[in-house]
Amino acid sequence: GTLSIGTTTQRLSGIISGTGALEKAGAGTLTLSNGANTYSGITTISAGTLKLGANGMSPNSPLGTNAAGTVVASGATLDLAGFTLGITESLTLSGTGSAGSNGALINSGSATTYSGLITLGAPTTIYSENNIILSSIGTITGSGFALTLDGAATGSSLASTIGTIAGTVTKAGAGTWTLSGGNTYSGDTTISAGTLSVTGTLGSGGIYSANISNSGTLSIGTTTQRLSGIISGTGALEKAGAGTLILSNANTYSGATTISAGTLSVTGTLGSGTYSNNISNAGNTFNWNDYPKIKRNYFRNRSS
Repeated sequence: GTLSIGTTTQRLSGIISGTGALEKAGAGTLTLSNGANTYSGITTISAGTLKLGANGMSPNSPLGTNAAGTVVASGATLDLAGFTLGITESLTLSGTGSAGSNGALINSGSATTYSGLITLGAPTTIYSENNIILSSIGTITGSGFALTLDGAATGSSLASTIGTIAGTVTKAGAGTWTLSGGNTYSGDTTISAGTLSVTGTLGSGGIYSANISNSGTLSIGTTTQRLSGIISGTGALEKAGAGTLILSNANTYSGATTISAGTLSVTGTLGSGTYSNNISNAGNTFNWNDYPKIKRNYFRNRSS
C-alpha cells in the first residue's frame, strides 16, 4: 500500500519496511531518521519537505532501498540536511521547492554527497545553502527544462552531463557551482550571481554555440573549449587550468578577463570590438585577433 504523511511536522525514527510506497503530502516537514529503512516502494514528495535525519546503511537508507527511486513534485522539497544516503537513489526533481526552502533539492546541513542520477520533470532549482556534491556521472535528462543552480555555498559541484537538449542553465546566488561533466545542453547559460566554474565542457564536443549572459564570474577550466555564442553582461571571465579557451564571436561582456592558466584565444572580438576593462595574464598564452583595440590593456596588465 501507501503510507501518506500529511500537513503536520513528523519524525519517523523506526524502520519502515515492506513493498509499499511512502508519500509526503501537505505542508510541514517529515524527517526520516532511520538509515536502515528497507521499504522498496517509490518515495513521493507531493508537498512540504521531506528531510533526511540519518546517513544510509547500504543497501538501505532513510529513503528505503533504491528499487523505485524518489520523486519531488513542484512545490515540494527534499532536504539532504547534511546526510549521505550511501545508495544510488534515482531522483526526479520539479520546481523551486516548498515555501521558504529555495529549491526542490536543498542541503540545510553540513557538506554532503548525493550519488543518484537526477532527472528533471519540470524547470528545477537546486539550492546549496551548504555544499552539495552531485557525484553521478550519468546524464541528466528532461528535454527543454531549465536547471537553476543556486545558493551561497562555494564548493558545490555537478559531475553529471546536463543533457536537457534545449534546456537552459542558470547560476544564481553568491556561491560557486562547478560543472565537471561533458555537458551537451544547447540552451543559453545565465550567471546572475556568483561563480560558474566549468572544469568539464559545454556543448557537444566542447563546442558551445548558445549565448552566455554573465553578471558574476565564468571560469573555464582544464579542457579545450570553444564558445561560439555571445558572452554578454558585466561579469568577469577567467581562463583557469590547462587547455585552450577559444572565443569566436563578437562578445560584449565588460567585466575583467583573467588568464590564470592555459591559453585564451580570441578569434572574434571582446567588448563589441573595443574592450576597455583589464586583462590579467599570469604568464600564460593570450592569442588575439583584434590586436589594435585591446593591446594597451593587455600590455598594461601583462605582469599582474
